[in-house]
Amino acid sequence: MSKWQNNLNTFWRNGLNTFWKNAKFVAPTPPPKPGVFDMLLVEFTINGTLNRLSNENLALAHEWKQKVMTFTAPKYIMRQRYGGYVESSFGQINFFPDLFDGDWPPPTSGELAIKYTSSTEASAEVLFNGTAYIDKIDRKKITYNIFGPTFSTTVGASTAFSATTLNAAMATLTGASQLNLTLDTTLARNPSPTINHTTSKEQLSIDLASGFCEYLNHLFYIKDTTGDGVLDTLYLVDLQLDNGTRTATEFDFFPSTYKYNKAFSLVRDSVNGYISQTSFPFGSEISVFPYDTNQTNIENALDDIRDTLLKPRRTLKIPLEGDLPEPGEQITDIDESQAVSTTMVFNSRNLTYDFDKEVITVEGEGIISAT
Repeated sequence: MSKWQNNLNTFWRNGLNTFWKNAKFVAPTPPPKPGVFDMLLVEFTINGTLNRLSNENLALAHEWKQKVMTFTAPKYIMRQRYGGYVESSFGQINFFPDLFDGDWPPPTSGELAIKYTSSTEASAEVLFNGTAYIDKIDRKKITYNIFGPTFSTTVGASTAFSATTLNAAMATLTGASQLNLTLDTTLARNPSPTINHTTSKEQLSIDLASGFCEYLNHLFYIKDTTGDGVLDTLYLVDLQLDNGTRTATEFDFFPSTYKYNKAFSLVRDSVNGYISQTSFPFGSEISVFPYDTNQTNIENALDDIRDTLLKPRRTLKIPLEGDLPEPGEQITDIDESQAVSTTMVFNSRNLTYDFDKEVITVEGEGIISAT
């Protein structure tokens, strides 16, 4: 290699080393966008200071800075396919490093609120509240893991819920000494089904509430209704009722799937052995803990679970825009991409919000038919 080539190689090597040493990855700075469209709003408290952030620059009542690089799709997942707590789960959020120019190194943790609006800042809906805990720092991004809210109150052993109703039991569990939430039973079953149960051990109040609802074919979800970052209201919803309705057409959604649960022959009460049979002699048995002692009540509850599990399930992707679907919402869609034009009416149970791709994935059971 000639002296000239050596000098050239040295020049490029030193130049690249200098570039990477001094490189700083910052968010792009297009002008803030006024107007009305679908917006992600992230409130992140860093060392006591509230930062208003987004994945784009926004000029609303406040300025929201483009400091969110990517965001793992958060989810609402119902604990069982036949009911229970629809709880939030999170992944990671990546920020541009220059967010922390005045707070370096980035803090270990901070409170986080994820909001969405299709119009104004004042009308933003709180989707998730949680805590961000740092995962790693590199020159391109700062990564935090996101953890949802937890409920640590417990119900002691030998606590009796004797000949009461689901509504009354949930009122006890959401009371000031327990979950400390407002209970909304607008969409609970009427009359409320029976609970007759004495706890055998100490357990989390939220888990007992979910168990009651799983057995009695209800779901519940918890929201921050005031925007102050505190979860305040528990919504109890009968799986046989609709928490609002909407219709989607082939122009509103992306290719999606229809799936059935695995074949099962019966649903069995795990304590007394009472059963609810399907018309199929094959497949597995599904075991359910009964929160009652009356055979007729238990068998009715098992029938509801059986009927829910026999329904086909729809997984539908819709644009992230306008009013977002709630757990339990009825969705009617007409799918002309199938061999025969297909209509399915189903209720949302699981929701995934992909803000990077601007898509919501909705899953739930329902009824399928030719259009």
